[in-house]
Amino acid sequence: MKSIFILIGATVLFISSCHHEKENHHEESRFVVTNPIRIDTLVFHEYVCQIKSIQHIELRTLERGYLQNIYIDEGQSVKKGQLMFKIMPLIYQADLQKAKAEVNFAEIEYKNNKNFADSDIIWRNEHALAKVKLEKCRAELNLVHSHIDFLEVRAPSE
Repeated sequence: MKSIFILIGATVLFISSCHHEKENHHEESRFVVTNPIRIDTLVFHEYVCQIKSIQHIELRTLERGYLQNIYIDEGQSVKKGQLMFKIMPLIYQADLQKAKAEVNFAEIEYKNNKNFADSDIIWRNEHALAKVKLEKCRAELNLVHSHIDFLEVRAPSE
């Protein structure tokens, strides 16, 4: 630091200054150079999405009920006619037993009416009515069998 005193008449001037020498420090930088290594790397990214198949088929059964068994997994390939789902048959089995019992009752009634009609104990019209009732009961039995067949959902195509 330099200081200068100047005397001018009765006034004294004081001047001071600071002088710093600039220090230059140069550090040498060293860089390590290597060769990159090639390695196969798997990169996973998770995204929210929906994947749909090329052929999207909706299946609906003609019968209502709860699923009893599922025989395939979602997205699995299936063959035509392959069993995919089965609906619980409890109600339909009860309907089947009822229809069979009505057919048996109508057959017995028809046989009795036939014997009575042959002996001229009852009118022939009563025998004809018993025959029609038997045919109706058989038709209802066939209808119940049809419902039971629809409880198994099969693949419509490959």
